[in-house]
Amino acid sequence: MDSVVTHDLIFPYLLRKVTEKAALASYNWIGRGNKIGGDSA
Repeated sequence: MDSVVTHDLIFPYLLRKVTEKAALASYNWIGRGNKIGGDSA
């Protein structure tokens, strides 16, 4: 029987967390016309 690697199962959830944090950090920069500031968020 094959063993399941826990990291493979958790990775999609960790990726979602990172994506969500990035979206929340860049939210305040939407519509300000400052692309560099938004990219650095």
